[in-house]
Amino acid sequence: MKKSIFNLLAVLAALVIIAFAFGCGKSGSPAGDSLREVAALPVGETEGTQDLHESIHHGHDHGPMLDPSDPYADEVREYLRTGIPPVIPKWGKHFELPYIGPVITRDGIVFPDGMPLPDLYDWEGEVESLADMNREPSKVNLPNPKPNSTGSCRALYVIVQWNDWNNSKTAAAVYEKLFADNTGRTCPSLRNFYLEMSYNKLDINGDVIGPLTINTPRSGSQFWSDVITRSMSAADEIIDFNQFDSNNDGYIDSVTFILPHNDNQLRAFVSYIGNWPTRYDNKRLFAWGALAMDDVNPESATAHHEMGHFLMLPDYYDLGGDSAPPSPGNDGNESFGLGLWDLMSAGNWTNPPMHTSAYNKWLLNWLEPSVLTSDVTDLILYPSNWADRPNEVYLLWTEGVYNQEFFLIENRWYPTSPALGQGLLIWHIDENVFLQNYGGASQYGVNDFEDHKALDLEEADGQRHLDRMINYGDSGDVWPFGSKNFDYDSNPNSRSYDGEDTLVRIFNIRKDTANKAILIDASVTGFTFNLSPLPPLVTGGTTEIQPNVNDKVEHVQIFLNDNLVLDSSNPPFVYTWNTTDTLLGQYSVKGIGTGVEDERTIIHNLLVDNTPALYPLADNAESGFFQFFPLNARYPSNSLRIATRKVAGTPEDIAGETFGEWRQRVDWKTSGERSFYCGMGSGSYANFQNDYLVSRRVNLSGVSTPTLSFSHQYDLELDKDFARVLVTDDDGRTFTEIASYTGTQTNTRETIEFPAFANKTVRVVFFFESDGSGTDNGSAIPGSGWWIDDIAVWSAPISDLPSIKVITPSGTEPLSGLVNVTVSTFGSITRVEYFVYHSGGTFTSQSSNEPVYPIGLPTLAWGNQRVTLEARAVSPSGFTISDVKTLDIYNLVGDTNNDGVVDEADLELILTHYGKTSTHADYRIWLDCNGDGVIDEQDAAIVGYNFGMTK
Repeated sequence: MKKSIFNLLAVLAALVIIAFAFGCGKSGSPAGDSLREVAALPVGETEGTQDLHESIHHGHDHGPMLDPSDPYADEVREYLRTGIPPVIPKWGKHFELPYIGPVITRDGIVFPDGMPLPDLYDWEGEVESLADMNREPSKVNLPNPKPNSTGSCRALYVIVQWNDWNNSKTAAAVYEKLFADNTGRTCPSLRNFYLEMSYNKLDINGDVIGPLTINTPRSGSQFWSDVITRSMSAADEIIDFNQFDSNNDGYIDSVTFILPHNDNQLRAFVSYIGNWPTRYDNKRLFAWGALAMDDVNPESATAHHEMGHFLMLPDYYDLGGDSAPPSPGNDGNESFGLGLWDLMSAGNWTNPPMHTSAYNKWLLNWLEPSVLTSDVTDLILYPSNWADRPNEVYLLWTEGVYNQEFFLIENRWYPTSPALGQGLLIWHIDENVFLQNYGGASQYGVNDFEDHKALDLEEADGQRHLDRMINYGDSGDVWPFGSKNFDYDSNPNSRSYDGEDTLVRIFNIRKDTANKAILIDASVTGFTFNLSPLPPLVTGGTTEIQPNVNDKVEHVQIFLNDNLVLDSSNPPFVYTWNTTDTLLGQYSVKGIGTGVEDERTIIHNLLVDNTPALYPLADNAESGFFQFFPLNARYPSNSLRIATRKVAGTPEDIAGETFGEWRQRVDWKTSGERSFYCGMGSGSYANFQNDYLVSRRVNLSGVSTPTLSFSHQYDLELDKDFARVLVTDDDGRTFTEIASYTGTQTNTRETIEFPAFANKTVRVVFFFESDGSGTDNGSAIPGSGWWIDDIAVWSAPISDLPSIKVITPSGTEPLSGLVNVTVSTFGSITRVEYFVYHSGGTFTSQSSNEPVYPIGLPTLAWGNQRVTLEARAVSPSGFTISDVKTLDIYNLVGDTNNDGVVDEADLELILTHYGKTSTHADYRIWLDCNGDGVIDEQDAAIVGYNFGMTK
């Protein structure tokens, strides 16, 4: 902002000498509401008088009582019952007049020509420059005087009545409505709501007095002047107004008069009157408000909206939306503004009321958005309306450099308003428009021109229902909407209001419904590169890796476990990854995108699983990782629960974090010799640790009540770090949490039913997460972390699990010919089943010969390859426990590609692995034909010597 808003207001003061108002809590609301917003007009102003006579009967318990002649009454009643916004045509006579006009009382129309008319914002030298206020240059400064927006605010509500016009509200009932802790009520109290909305930064408390009977005419030009004078004088006899100046600026924080009414005689409003001539306990009255009796009913949120005006927030509906043709709006076309999405539009019509937008929370110093200065992948946003999430808001503009135009994004997830949709909101802000129209500069408000609002919601479906007055908000407004991105060419698009490319891109938008999280990839540089088409957590079979790029990416490299598999300058940069040779394993997939202006490195850790689904599934942690497999996701995958993940500006920031892992430990167990443990090697765990123990697929076909049972203990920082149990039926795209633990718990057996997944194929995931605030919860358990043992997925409780261990072969030497396999078992065993997963399929066998259960493996048939041997011990009840060994089969020297013949293809394969030693992950003994520990020219010579040999 180049100049202070106060300078702007000073200019306005010279042009407009009025006392003006900000709007009605019902403004912009569904049809049938005619409780009108008003403010003092200059003497003699009569615009809109004719329409004011067309008022509709008003009163409500849970909303407005509608005139039976109103053709939209049924739609509005249905909205109030269900929360589903009605579809209402363009403004007609059945809508309120959101323009600034006179007041309706029981005795007719009163023009407020008796209001005192001091200079606008005559604040006795309290005007400050932006530099003095130490604000960001693009931050709008809401003017003073106003009550504190942080800390304490004291609000006074005065119940007013006449001798023959009684107010049925009692001070006790109004106090309960406004200030009591009414947790659990559908519409929260004013105090509770602002505590929640401000993340406990603003505590609005106060008093309610009355009813006070005042002896004054109920109509005429002096009506409001008399109401203020007589009510304040009567209140001054009862209370000390020094108690209502919480910031000690000489002004009373807020005073609101609650008046009786019948047949829609009053519209709620807040009026700023400058310097009222009378002082009360030496405190000045700057702003005052009026509410109708029904506005403080238990389920009304009108007072919540009006308090926003005391805090100097404007209305965000279209103040030019007069129903009387010709429309007085500047642009001649009207809109529903922000509809139900903002408290300061029609958001007080939801129940509970909708929060104000992230932008207004920023203006009120309740949050500070994070500015994205570089591109991010898998950015996680939890609901911005959660009390413990004050900064789940991000600002996006070109390379993070913004002035008075920018985008803000937040995750709105209101459980009571699902009809509006739950997900990402993208706000487009232009503070130039705000400053040009704020504070009475325009009688039509900051959001009059729907094609260029001060605060606009980018409706995800591109239908512009709010702007076209189709509805007040729906599920099409939130992102994701289908597979749609937000970019230069989308509808809506990320261009500036001048049509320039902001370089803002939001893509790969996805929703984790179970955890109320939104995940996005975002670019503010125009350079788009990510690996988002990859599966989120687990892959198998044949997978295509095709990075998401734009035309600024000129070259792409893809690595699997640091082995370069694609090096290309030719779009679309597709690599086909055949994972079938890997039965179960963890892979690091790294992509590097390079362009003239930028280079981006993205890393995903994936679990490769080509094993068949099992049921029942059991693991006693004795045989390493096979039924359950550890996965350390350096970058959170799609929809994974990473509630405490730091948001880093660059991949290097994330890569620099400390990561733990799942491992086996012997310090605690409930059977055998070891358990699964998540933590660091020192017996503790790290800050920002996020690790997964992922099960093989479990086939629950025909299982009506699947049950997970496991023993565990944990020592975690209470309410900061968590041990979570999740179930997924789509390989990690979405998760359902079935249990969560925090704090300390010693040896415990858990049994958890999850019938929602009956007849599905699922994975069970034990997910460990920690934040950055420490890692130990005390000394009840030596060390800290999460220990798990004796896991079973079964439809009934279990008593004990068997154990098995492969004795021979050891897996350390290459095998040839007929190989004997022996195992040892513990517990009750009926047989041992053997499975060898090799390139040609699966070899199966079984043995019932105790105690070693021997079989023979015919390795000659399999050529040269790495195979996986799984030995399963089967209990009488059907439980199976596995031990697994990786074995190298080596039968034909020189046959490096295992096609049964030594030929040119084997020589080419050796050449691609030149220089790799036995310490390299891709080293294989059959590539090292002479067994000297390195793949080199001598191995190529041996291939030539054996050329033409077959197995």
